[in-house]
Amino acid sequence: GKTDFIPAKKLMIPVNKENVRKYHIVPEKDMDRVVDSVMLEIQPDRIGKTDLIILDVLSNYDWDRPLYYVTPTCDVALGLENWSQYNGFCYKFIPIRKQGDEQIVDENKMYDLLMSTYRLASLDAEGVYYDYQNIYTFCAVIPLRDMFYNTARKFYENGDTARAVELLDRCIECMPAESFPYNISWLRSLNELSVLRIMELYLKCDRKEEAEKVARRFAEETTKTLRYLTSPYGDDVISGKLAEDNFTLFSYMLDILETTGSKDLADALRADLLVAIDNLAE
Repeated sequence: GKTDFIPAKKLMIPVNKENVRKYHIVPEKDMDRVVDSVMLEIQPDRIGKTDLIILDVLSNYDWDRPLYYVTPTCDVALGLENWSQYNGFCYKFIPIRKQGDEQIVDENKMYDLLMSTYRLASLDAEGVYYDYQNIYTFCAVIPLRDMFYNTARKFYENGDTARAVELLDRCIECMPAESFPYNISWLRSLNELSVLRIMELYLKCDRKEEAEKVARRFAEETTKTLRYLTSPYGDDVISGKLAEDNFTLFSYMLDILETTGSKDLADALRADLLVAIDNLAE
């Protein structure tokens, strides 16, 4: 039978720099990083119709409008994550290759979105019950804490700690732990890492009090989670694997505190955890 094939795995997409500037594909301050061609590579040996649609769009793209997607990863494994700008609820295809673990962010645009445009006031309304589905949605599917952190981190890297702290404060304010717990590890998300990164960035911005408040709340929730997960269940415990994951998170938090100037709190929280473990053993 007839077999269609693509003669090469490496794809080159020429960059129309005039259009990139004209249609504001990247901020003017980043135009010096725009490359002449975007290089992508098809990783798998076989691709499906969905993948062909993506390739067709890219092959006809002349940078005459922004190209957005929900996630930079797809079935075809093109490496789009290396050419993506983080826009909070979505990603934008850009002709700039990220370096290492860099998160490319238009921080000024994201600042306006998070501080002025997005209507987040209802998230901290008193008396509103958020069930597990809403918690998972706002902490994992559309992780608001991560949006605030990534934008704040960019300002910090640029030397603007004032705006970085503004964003962190707004994040803590609009997503209170009472409604959106710091530890939802049972829902298998990156929420806990976002919380710990926020704590770490607070410390880097010399906001020790705010960081330690986050740490204490995270430690309290994680200890309660460990008590539950290590409760007897038949001949075993409820979940040894999840308990191990939570011990790892607790240790990571202590390491951050110790290396960024809050060793006293780290020692105190470690002692509290040891007491909790001893009580479980009894």
